[in-house]
Amino acid sequence: MMMRMIFSASASPRSGFGEEFLRSLGTLLYQQPKQPLVRAMVLRFDFATNSLEIASAGHPSPILVPHSSSPHSVLTEYGSELGPHPAPTIASKTVALDAFDRVLLVCPWMPLLTRIHAPTGAGLHLGIQGISDFAQSARSQPLHAMVETVWEKAMEFAHWNTAEDLFLLGLERKAPR
Repeated sequence: MMMRMIFSASASPRSGFGEEFLRSLGTLLYQQPKQPLVRAMVLRFDFATNSLEIASAGHPSPILVPHSSSPHSVLTEYGSELGPHPAPTIASKTVALDAFDRVLLVCPWMPLLTRIHAPTGAGLHLGIQGISDFAQSARSQPLHAMVETVWEKAMEFAHWNTAEDLFLLGLERKAPR
């Protein structure tokens, strides 16, 4: 309920609504005795300007997968986690989002997937770029198939061995009516 009140209070049409929401949430968390770390992201789609506003507090950046032949990109804006900092860093970015463009949102633990490189014994990390490359190779598939392919390739990378619960969410902008 508190999050809903913060969201309602900060959901005005002026810019920076995501940052304001995350700062309000961070202030509440900072006042808690255990001061938990919270990674969060607020997304706002603006179909009038064909844009996506992203405000992030320590959450892995979204992956933009354009429908056209444009290259995929990782939106590299990061902020600090909410909770132990009285004034967390909130990263904000606005990007163009055309019809049929896609956005992949990954949980904070998915880029941390690892495996051992058998010949050398070195630890390899999937990273956000690895997930982005999987998305690029599957971008011609329907959205649900692309998300499933990225998921399976990430799990295969880690040999299906992870101690964390993971999620991967894919969003697609439909054509205007």
